Amino acid sequence: NKTNGNLIWKSASLDDKPGYVSPILIENAGMKVIINVSLNHVFAVDASNGDILWKVALPKPADLKWDLIMCVTPLYHNGMIYVTGGYDIGGLMFKVADDGKSANILWTDNVLDVHHGGVVMVDGYIYGSNWLNNSTGNWCCIDWNTGKKMWEEKWNCKGSIISAEGMLYIYDEKKGNVGLLK
Repeated sequence: NKTNGNLIWKSASLDDKPGYVSPILIENAGMKVIINVSLNHVFAVDASNGDILWKVALPKPADLKWDLIMCVTPLYHNGMIYVTGGYDIGGLMFKVADDGKSANILWTDNVLDVHHGGVVMVDGYIYGSNWLNNSTGNWCCIDWNTGKKMWEEKWNCKGSIISAEGMLYIYDEKKGNVGLLK
């Protein structure tokens, strides 16, 4: 409680290492829900009481020799959550159950495997830059509903993306080039 410092609620431990992901607050099934990503799970917390509503394990490459950093904020739209994290994790679309108390992987993609720099959803498409390795990546677009690759293009290096006024603003992480896409 911000006025007296008393505990309002706390969540049970996921018994997992944290990711570097900023959580998102959504409204789903009549509840305010916090969605976040740890190193091994995507999970939902009931914002009214701290209860863990669900957690789903992230599939990881069998030969992965280090912890993931998982630093891309998820996207939410119409009961679906898109998560990606680089390092050959790919992208995953989750469908949240109608009652908000479970979620399942709807589809996966290996195109838009974003290392960092985020993703945006515009008019039913997800845009961002993928992780080919720590030094490079391409710029990509996939369909929100299916994960189908719409395009992939090389441009300088992977990086950050934002969307405003019908345009995509991209920033490559290697040399600081800025691109504007309609």
